[in-house]
Amino acid sequence: MRRLAVMFATVLVSVLIVLTYNVVQAAVPSESAVSHTLEQVCKGVDDYKFCLTTLQADPRSSSEEDLRVLWNVSLDLTNANISTSLKKIDALLAKEKELTYKKKILRDCKRLFSDGVSYTVKAKRFFVYQLYFEAGMCVNGTIKNSETCQSLWTQGTPKSPPLLTTETSNLTKISFIANAILKLWVGG
Repeated sequence: MRRLAVMFATVLVSVLIVLTYNVVQAAVPSESAVSHTLEQVCKGVDDYKFCLTTLQADPRSSSEEDLRVLWNVSLDLTNANISTSLKKIDALLAKEKELTYKKKILRDCKRLFSDGVSYTVKAKRFFVYQLYFEAGMCVNGTIKNSETCQSLWTQGTPKSPPLLTTETSNLTKISFIANAILKLWVGG
């Protein structure tokens, strides 16, 4: 009789564990749905791995499959990149004591990166008002400014080794992610 009670208790505990596991699994958002959305976004950009790791760096991306959330994440990451780049530019400008060719380029890049902040603010606002073309133009402005900053290092005389290659590259890539999200949103 005692063995029967122990077996019954063991079976009961096993059933409770399985039921609890199933209830917990049902409450957790589907990982495949989130991954599918991120996958769809990142298929629209050249650097798939960069896209995934960049979006997954923000906790909001892992629990949301809503493109609006991913749009805001991409623009917030764009602003974070711009802020970091502006700090680096300020540090590089502080090292340049004389007005050199390098200092002129850094000042131009600072202006171009600073414009990116207002572009992302406007892009968010345009998106809210469903002005998607205008939102895309703002993101494209950020890309253009980043590429312009990069090209300044190789134009003119004397040519100077680029000091912001990583920053301009990352800003361009993150902005392309925002464009891919916008394209999915409007169904294009």
